[in-house]
Amino acid sequence: FLPLLAGLAANFLPKIFCKITKKC
Repeated sequence: FLPLLAGLAANFLPKIFCKITKKC
């Protein structure tokens, strides 16, 4: 469960960071 969650976060967080900071 945790490795899956970590993988999901690793895929999801950069997209949010991109939207917030406008840096992609």
